[in-house]
Amino acid sequence: MARPSRWIGLVLLTIGLALVAYLLARHRVLVERFKPDNPVVPSTRTVDDVVRTYVSKTDRSFLFLGIVLSDGMDQADPKAVVRSYLAAFNDRDEATLRELLATDAVEHGIHDVLHGADEIVDFLDRHFTAFPDYRGTTEAMVAEGDLVSVRYRANGTHTGEYRDVEPTQLEATWTGMAMYRITDGEIVEIWLEEDRLGLLEQLELVETSEPAHLRL
Repeated sequence: MARPSRWIGLVLLTIGLALVAYLLARHRVLVERFKPDNPVVPSTRTVDDVVRTYVSKTDRSFLFLGIVLSDGMDQADPKAVVRSYLAAFNDRDEATLRELLATDAVEHGIHDVLHGADEIVDFLDRHFTAFPDYRGTTEAMVAEGDLVSVRYRANGTHTGEYRDVEPTQLEATWTGMAMYRITDGEIVEIWLEEDRLGLLEQLELVETSEPAHLRL
């Protein structure tokens, strides 16, 4: 008759193999979901970033082969959160945008202040309707504490109504700055500034001969 300790060992081995299978499957899902195939997140987003984001979002602690990943000990990197948000923005991935935005997130835009993830995503939908081929490229990203600042360049073709302006079918490129505040792996506040005058000039909606530093 087998010793109790042998049975205990077999049970622990079975549990360990099941954990290995689960984590490998979960790893494949996460890598496929967050794979860095978007120009806004070149090769800087790693599997480690993905794991940190997942752990902080699920609010769990995993014990596997003696390694503990705790949301209290290993918070998501704020820059990784913003990279994922910008990638989802370019991919029109509303599900991920909503996951990364806090329910009560606030966006301080150029013209409007948006309250809540739903309002922010709805505004983005209208933007994508006006510029269906919109693409954003991150040119610089700096983080300090829970704040992440991004300098970006955007381009798109105006084929839909934009702020009560009928489509011009013109392509435009403009620049902007954004700041994100991250708490517990979620974006809780956003500040945006863009060269909207330059955008309107390229769409031939305004004309100006004044030097750039005199434009208001």
